[in-house]
Amino acid sequence: MGVKKVRFTGGEPLVRKDIVKMVEGAANTPGIRSTHLTTNGIIFPKYAKDLRNAGLTGVNISLDTMDPDRFLKITRRTGIDKVRKSIDLALDLGFPRVKINVVVMKGFNDDELDVFTELTKDLAVTVRFIEFMPFDAHQIWDTGEYFLSAESMVKHLQQKYPDIQPASGTRTEHHIFQVPSYAGKIAIIPAFTRSLCGNCSRIRLTADGGIRNCLYSDQEYSLREP
Repeated sequence: MGVKKVRFTGGEPLVRKDIVKMVEGAANTPGIRSTHLTTNGIIFPKYAKDLRNAGLTGVNISLDTMDPDRFLKITRRTGIDKVRKSIDLALDLGFPRVKINVVVMKGFNDDELDVFTELTKDLAVTVRFIEFMPFDAHQIWDTGEYFLSAESMVKHLQQKYPDIQPASGTRTEHHIFQVPSYAGKIAIIPAFTRSLCGNCSRIRLTADGGIRNCLYSDQEYSLREP
């Protein structure tokens, strides 16, 4: 029916006991060209080799800060060393695509844009800076307290790295660059300052068997009944 890519996300998909089996099933489904997983990287090393053998083609690892104290504040646990190990392991195991998702928050981690960009000097990863996009009842992005626009991020990187070059990436990665001679790439995803709807080709299946055609939708359609 036209579905070519499957992504397991969450929450944390690796807490499912059958995750390797699910990845294998997706990878072996006729028509599926790529199978990806988004993880916080804490328990990824436990499953990494099995996931690679099961056919997983891409790993996105969420890491919003390189500072241990900030990591503890935002995740409410230690373990930044485990996440860094997961990034290295994903590269060592030869996953075709390894990406680092960084949600940028003004006044919290926006001073780390350069630190993350420097990761791409030696690592063949794509660091993706994502606009802060909260799904909360207080609509706190309206206050601008944590919001930093993609345009501001682009401007900062172009000033810091005057020779930065446009690069190829996915449709989601609206702005994508590479510093000359660096192994990896930098992407900037304007999750909030542009309309994604017209180009959206995604459909979501929730963990309890509901189809949701939009992340913002309150309406689901149960697959369990039929």
